[in-house]
Amino acid sequence: MNVKKIKLADIDPRTEGRIRPINEGYAGILAESFKERGQDTAIEVRYGSGEEGAPKYILVAGGHRFRAVELAEWTDINASISKLNAYASVQREGHQISVPRFDALIEAVYRAELDRLADAAPVLAAQHPPVEALRAWMRLFVDYIAVKLVITPALNGLTGGTGALYAQSGTVLQGAIDGLVAAAVANGDISADIEPVDLLRALAGVSNYAAGPGWETSAKRLVDILIAGSWVSAS
Repeated sequence: MNVKKIKLADIDPRTEGRIRPINEGYAGILAESFKERGQDTAIEVRYGSGEEGAPKYILVAGGHRFRAVELAEWTDINASISKLNAYASVQREGHQISVPRFDALIEAVYRAELDRLADAAPVLAAQHPPVEALRAWMRLFVDYIAVKLVITPALNGLTGGTGALYAQSGTVLQGAIDGLVAAAVANGDISADIEPVDLLRALAGVSNYAAGPGWETSAKRLVDILIAGSWVSAS
């Protein structure tokens, strides 16, 4: 998806009824991060109904980033525009009505988990020492894999396929863990030889090898093993 600058005033954030309510403290930390480094990850919006007086765009994903930009007192936000409408028009009992599009709902669930990881990286980095921020984020990554496993059959049935969706997720995940690992290396906590993406591959491998009951617990134990194995030995 192409990213463009959109005015906050043109977006309806739809904050009421969110699955994950906005945490003001969380958004505040993101706002400070944005002021220092800029907005790394775009929000996602869709076009509004086009009716007179209706908002031009509707927020699809990125509620905490939207709020963070408000707190930073910016007037514009980086956003990508979804090509999927949130509703599909169907004929029912002689009337044309709109119903939620299944594809859009499944994508929204997936993107919500991805957003959680993207938003968590700077927040954890601000709240914890570098290696503990990395540890906490990797545990969240296990939760992300768990959700992905549940919805994978539905994702595989998306009309447009999963290529673009997974490509975007790869970019987001790589950026998040690269920053956390770099901070831990700079702090002398882990070896500079560590390849960040290998940590993610190891955790994903557990889900593929032993996806039965309790695999998440094993994967989170593996987080501690990976961190310990990456530790810089005292000379």
